[in-house]
Amino acid sequence: VLFAGFVFVTRGEQEAAFVQKGWSNNAPVIVQNMVRALLHGGVLAFVLAGGLVGMLRCHRKQAWRQLGWIGVALVLVVAVDAKLLARHYVKTIERDSIAAENVLIRYLKSNLGKDRVALLTEQGFYNNWMSVVFPYHDIPVFNIVQMPRVPEDYQKVMAAVGRSPVRFWELAAVGYVIGPVQAWQQIQKDQALAPRFSLAMGFQVYQTSSGGIGVNPVMDVREAEHVLLKFDGMPRFSLVNRWRVMSDNEALAAIAVSTFNPRREVVLGTDPGIRATQAAADGTTGHVSVVSMNVKEVTIQTEQQSPAVLVFSQRYDRDWVARLDGKPAPVMKCNFIELGVAVPPGRHEVVLRYQPAIWGLYVQGFGMLVCLMAGVVIVTRRAAATGHPGGQGDGGAENRFRGGSV
Repeated sequence: VLFAGFVFVTRGEQEAAFVQKGWSNNAPVIVQNMVRALLHGGVLAFVLAGGLVGMLRCHRKQAWRQLGWIGVALVLVVAVDAKLLARHYVKTIERDSIAAENVLIRYLKSNLGKDRVALLTEQGFYNNWMSVVFPYHDIPVFNIVQMPRVPEDYQKVMAAVGRSPVRFWELAAVGYVIGPVQAWQQIQKDQALAPRFSLAMGFQVYQTSSGGIGVNPVMDVREAEHVLLKFDGMPRFSLVNRWRVMSDNEALAAIAVSTFNPRREVVLGTDPGIRATQAAADGTTGHVSVVSMNVKEVTIQTEQQSPAVLVFSQRYDRDWVARLDGKPAPVMKCNFIELGVAVPPGRHEVVLRYQPAIWGLYVQGFGMLVCLMAGVVIVTRRAAATGHPGGQGDGGAENRFRGGSV
């Protein structure tokens, strides 16, 4: 509450700070919402604190009844508060506006495989496709819905490859790109980009009766408003039999060079422990098949005649673990931002699993248990103190007996 007062008094300076950050006309609204949010949180905190104090002051004879009523009151306060706030953040929509399949969704489901789709813009219905529709239909999207803080490795890659997203798409296994038709017109004029894209579909959009976005494909691209483009990028999983071992800075510089081809070679952060041999001229080798895949684990079968690195187009993280034919195998950083596993010649099964440390959950659970036990002890001792023979309940009877009233 005090901080809300401070923001209100200094609202002129607060608005000026937001204007400098590029919020211009929205700055007053932002500051006003900050004041309201702080006041709202402060009042709710006072109410909850009052409820907790009331719990601690419960008398012994009616302790559990009073605790129950106070608990119900607190739950109702939180429920009503959530209901009032939900209208600002939750909007109901028709199920068919998400679940209904259009021509574009059916095409992607049939042809995308394990690759990703990238959206050239996130404005208008593209934002709805990116955040709701495509995830509902299990269509992997390259664009990230919300990223308040861009990870450091993403920042380094974007700084290294420059404004062009093509190299990032390549490393991220983007198979298709969707955007306004003007993007296709610009790509056709670029001699370097044109060979890597092909037109898969031109289409127009319209609003359906359920509030969703319908798609009408067109035969003549000149009549199209939007396009679906096939991109010649890397597959989600690939076997590469040529590699170089480099530091992170050297790897960033290597993948930023226009002549670098991730199909022909991979840049590793550590020695793979196997020796490269003479193999196919294009640097790729063997066969990869995905047995199963979910958000935490993927099982892959590989078959090749020479040592290779299985490159998985997934952001590298130390919490990824691998097993090669049932035995632990090291997970290497590939092309600075991807991950991979060294695979010897022959047929093998590789299991990659995301297994983050859970000690933090244990610490949180222990802290919550301590707080719960402390609350029980405080309430129990309070109830016992009010019922002690020298306390208020029995002490009055003892004094009456001594005074001769009995």
